[in-house]
Amino acid sequence: MATQSAAETAVREVILVPSKADVTGLKPVQGYDFNKGVDFEALLNAYRTMGFQATSFGDAVDEINRMVRGLSIT
Repeated sequence: MATQSAAETAVREVILVPSKADVTGLKPVQGYDFNKGVDFEALLNAYRTMGFQATSFGDAVDEINRMVRGLSIT
């Protein structure tokens, strides 16, 4: 087996870090309940707790809503 170069070792130390068991302050992962019908506002709000990528999308929706509320149309 080939030995690792210093660069490979450094990359592995940065990328392959151990997981942390501390989940303080994290929201539980859950999706939208389609048994309640389709409520688009509730569906978009549910993205906050669907998982990592969906949470990022939910954050983006929040930011867009803040920008839209900040617009003053005259």
